[in-house]
Amino acid sequence: MDKHGTSQSLRRSKHAIDFGSSIPGLFDGPAGRVARVSGLIVQLMHCPRKPSGASLANIAGWRHSSCPLPSGYSLLCINGPRWEPSDCWFRPSKKSPHVKVLMRSSIEAKEGEPSREEIFVIAYMMIHRLQSEGMDKHVIAPVMLLSIMAECHGRILIAYCDGGKLATQMSGLHCFYSRYQDSYTLMMRYLAAGDEGDTTTLLAKRGP
Repeated sequence: MDKHGTSQSLRRSKHAIDFGSSIPGLFDGPAGRVARVSGLIVQLMHCPRKPSGASLANIAGWRHSSCPLPSGYSLLCINGPRWEPSDCWFRPSKKSPHVKVLMRSSIEAKEGEPSREEIFVIAYMMIHRLQSEGMDKHVIAPVMLLSIMAECHGRILIAYCDGGKLATQMSGLHCFYSRYQDSYTLMMRYLAAGDEGDTTTLLAKRGP
């Protein structure tokens, strides 16, 4: 960790492509804390800020949308932990395939080990972005996943697929109880960051 609480694994490398709906009853009971944390993150991204009155999303150029749910979603979590990709942000002005996704779940967090559901959401959003209108020339869709899990733990995953290989970077776990303001600050820093990298050519096909 550096002095800002950012995992070393999230530091940019020269080879990385970087990022410079609610369902009723889904999070009833104790897991409602997860929904409240994710809701607060969305509010912080879109509340007016002094002196201009513009939101952080507007200043950074990210447009908010409810996250599309995969086909057969209700069957995917019927016998397992509850999870939902709830919100996403993209940059329509640049026709960029980069997307940031907020996911909430009742999954028990494990340090250093992404869950199957987190990987599923990343892969699903990559496919969704590349199939979106105006993305014909792009072959890589970088995804930043902000994952809020049981016991109010959260982490950031950054991923892209270079042909048949999924490259991922992941932060450590951060606590999102109300007294841990640094965790919210970290999320805002990454949500407001820009998008960088050539997404029209696979890395393996580029010159040295």
